[in-house]
Amino acid sequence: RDIEEQIGHCTPDQAWGMYFVATGSVRENIRRAVMKHIAQGNTALLVEFPELAPAKKGDCESG
Repeated sequence: RDIEEQIGHCTPDQAWGMYFVATGSVRENIRRAVMKHIAQGNTALLVEFPELAPAKKGDCESG
């Protein structure tokens, strides 16, 4: 929860920097926090972390 709050108060560049240097469970917690903020409409984080955007309904990859 602290990470989630911290992500909400920092710039997208700072969030990306934290994610980039983090490893293991810390990185996973940052990823989850960013995904939650994106789901709540944080478009600035969406621009910085497009790979963490929620999948649109009907989207699927064939392979």
